[in-house]
Amino acid sequence: MITPLSLLLALGAARAACPEDAAVQEPLDCFTSVGGTLSDADSELGGVCSAALGYDCYSCGAPESELSEHGPEHIYPFYCQADGEVVLELLGMDCDLDVYALDDTCDPYGGCLSGDTTEGLDDGALTFDCLAGETLYVVVEGYGYTRDSSYADYCDGSGGDYVLSVDADASGACHEDCDNETDDDLDGDIDCDDDHCGGDAACCDVDGDGYYSEADACGGPGEDADCDDSAADAFPGGTEVWYDGVDQDCDGNDGDQDGDGYDAEAVGGEDCDDDPATGGGVSPDAEETCDLVDEDCDGAVDEGATDLATYFRDADEDGYGDSADTTDACGAPEGYAEVGGDCDDGDPTLNPGASETCDGIDEDCDGAVDEDAVDAEVLYADADGDGYGDPGDAEAACAGDGDRVSDATDCDDDDADSFPGGIEVCDRADNDCDGEIDNAVKDKRTWYLDSDGDGFGDPEQALDICEPPEGYVAYSSDCDDSSDAVYPGAPDDWYDGVDADCEGDNDFDADADAFVALKYDAEVGGTAPDPGDCDDADGAVHPGAYDLWYDGVDADCAGNDDYDRDGDGYPSGESGEPGEVIDCDDDDPELYPNAPGLDEDCEPEDTAPPEDTAPPVEDTAPPEDTAPPEVEETDGEADSKRCSTSGGGPDIPALLMALLFVLGARRRRDISQA
Repeated sequence: MITPLSLLLALGAARAACPEDAAVQEPLDCFTSVGGTLSDADSELGGVCSAALGYDCYSCGAPESELSEHGPEHIYPFYCQADGEVVLELLGMDCDLDVYALDDTCDPYGGCLSGDTTEGLDDGALTFDCLAGETLYVVVEGYGYTRDSSYADYCDGSGGDYVLSVDADASGACHEDCDNETDDDLDGDIDCDDDHCGGDAACCDVDGDGYYSEADACGGPGEDADCDDSAADAFPGGTEVWYDGVDQDCDGNDGDQDGDGYDAEAVGGEDCDDDPATGGGVSPDAEETCDLVDEDCDGAVDEGATDLATYFRDADEDGYGDSADTTDACGAPEGYAEVGGDCDDGDPTLNPGASETCDGIDEDCDGAVDEDAVDAEVLYADADGDGYGDPGDAEAACAGDGDRVSDATDCDDDDADSFPGGIEVCDRADNDCDGEIDNAVKDKRTWYLDSDGDGFGDPEQALDICEPPEGYVAYSSDCDDSSDAVYPGAPDDWYDGVDADCEGDNDFDADADAFVALKYDAEVGGTAPDPGDCDDADGAVHPGAYDLWYDGVDADCAGNDDYDRDGDGYPSGESGEPGEVIDCDDDDPELYPNAPGLDEDCEPEDTAPPEDTAPPVEDTAPPEDTAPPEVEETDGEADSKRCSTSGGGPDIPALLMALLFVLGARRRRDISQA
């Protein structure tokens, strides 16, 4: 099909194939004659063969022959409309004009299809073959245009007129003119009956509405195809007149205005509402919904609706129903509410929309009591239960709710011992919440300087604080803080002059009997005390101690023989030592073996008593219970025991006086010992 666009493209291609300075003319077709006048100013397609001589090169019969003439040309693109032969006629020539055909290269040498530029040939006609869709080039060339040509028919500067046309009746390559009532291609078919006219505008747009029909020859069906080429008001994009039997917009639909797939009842369809504004969801297979519209076109409204709502029985008419008592309907029946969740449908003050108050009742039916109460107060978390709240953890709550209080002054809600007014103690915490730690502490400890590092401090070097500085300890009983060998409990060596264990006792009195040991002199080179302790290992032995005779212990450190009570140098025999000479009377220092007047057995040497002496008077008085028998007798007592004699017989008055004296002396001794 030849269209203005195809011709324009062909011309553009032709101009692109030929040299830029070539004199390309308007396209030549089968039914239009063209004419022109060649001049010396027109382009020379063959170019110049000898620039020095000014010779032109010719082609198509005389390739590259050097002739002393100019050869200007007019070039006509020819678009082959069909396969076949093309017959051209060149008429009205007033000089030797040549015509030849070039292929789609527009090359006057290698692209020559037909024609000859040889001098003198009859150039009135030209025949060549072409294929449908090809663009070939017909060239009219003027022979001559030179001053010194010897050829009589050369074209001079004043000649070169011609008329060029296609003999359509003789050219099989020319298509049928589809609107002239003539069999142009000589195939027996005229105009639109000819197969070549299948794509022609005269045959494809019969109604003249600018749209080709849906015939295959016209391009076939498509969005731009005319669905009815017999009606000028029916074409793609036309204005639809519904239900008139004409598809004005060529969309295939004249009875389904709302596009739901069902034609309107007006054209015999089943759609009970085909109005796009209201019937888009109305059709026989639509689902019924709660909208008072008969969507399924069955004559009933809202029956079997798919969007039924659930309503809740509302006995107390507070706008909230019982979630366990429901019904499904398009609208709320009498006594039903749209919202459920009423936890007490017998009390209109209890429902999900009610405000919670501090009354211990779940007014808003959320399962919680008094939460977000409208009359709640700001309470603070009391995590440690000390009655004071954390100012950083506040929320509105009812009084008495859990572990929250109204006071917000707790400085440490994780410590029950820290709160305003608390007692400050040594614990590295601000117990009274005054912003200071361990100040005004009631239980401060006293720490003591331990200069010698033995773990015990100097009681004179004390600090009352919570934490000890370096070098201070808790114990204060070091009696010498300059020596790490002296401290309570340290090993203590006696008689070295050092109280190593800090007991405070005399280092020379091991038995603590208040008497310094006699060996002090030997141990440390000092002066022996007087009196000194003769046995520092026994606290019962010391000067002035009670000394029990005959027990082998010098308890009073007197240094005498414990078995020689009367000090006469003879033991009493209590020691039990074998071979000893036994005192005959250990209470009388004058009575001992071989004493004057006595033999070795303590017997008198004779029986006659000496004159002026009295026989000893025995103490017949019973000893008193309070006097120990071992008491050392005084010199007076010994004297009283001596007998005095007068005249060879007992002196009774003297005996009585002696007895009284002895008794008095013993009484005085017993009183003094008691």
